[in-house]
Amino acid sequence: YLLFKRLDRKGRKNVTLICLLLAPIGCFLLGFSRGSWLPSIIGLTILFPFITALDISIGTWTQDLLPEDERGKFLGIINIGKAAGQAPGALLAGWIADVFEDTLGVYAVFILTGIFLLLAIPAFLKVPETIYK
Repeated sequence: YLLFKRLDRKGRKNVTLICLLLAPIGCFLLGFSRGSWLPSIIGLTILFPFITALDISIGTWTQDLLPEDERGKFLGIINIGKAAGQAPGALLAGWIADVFEDTLGVYAVFILTGIFLLLAIPAFLKVPETIYK
């Protein structure tokens, strides 16, 4: 709730960067938990709100950047791109889980996710803010 209020007051970039910094903490906790109950619950408790807020802030930011009279067309293209990106992601996640089967197993996927979230920060730093005071 606090992140969503901040989204409209402080800007999309601010919330996106906060989420990109904090969501990987949950990913890494999950990744190294190896199925242990407490670290998994703590990791999920950190991961879910920040991933949800990240999705909403990026979606809002994207709509701000699109031409108002062509948003439907552009959002359709973006949705197709998201759907097409899920197949390679699932294949890569399966491969990672197989490679680390003896050590982390399926949980290695969360570590990879956390790394990708951190690697996304420089790209979002380049996108202009859409909330101007």
